[in-house]
Amino acid sequence: MVIKLNKILYDEFAPKEVGENRKIRGKLNDTTLYVNDRKLIMPLAATEIKTKNNKIVFIPEIAAADVLKASVDLDETGNRLTYTRGNKIVILVANKVEFMANGKKIIVPQAPYKKDGHLMVPLVALRD
Repeated sequence: MVIKLNKILYDEFAPKEVGENRKIRGKLNDTTLYVNDRKLIMPLAATEIKTKNNKIVFIPEIAAADVLKASVDLDETGNRLTYTRGNKIVILVANKVEFMANGKKIIVPQAPYKKDGHLMVPLVALRD
């Protein structure tokens, strides 16, 4: 399966640089993720939630930070996650479908959720 970080996150937070490759490959229920052909071992396996119209893949917050080339701060409750890249900030909250990207409210089809001390961040499955 080829997965791609939510387009909104990329467009709002980490726009593609000239010549930048953004290939992400992984398998559901596996802790290995390949980001631009670089192997990344995640603390939890990628999971999938099926909604009425979508299949949404989730990965741990630290793996998404690596993909976004961002620093990550998870608050002491583990509910609020902040990604920072330069002067850009994205804030996600567990079980909330809206997040803030550079001061703009963005609605996503499925909320991040907590699992084993990590916040699972939604990705979009493009093709199997």
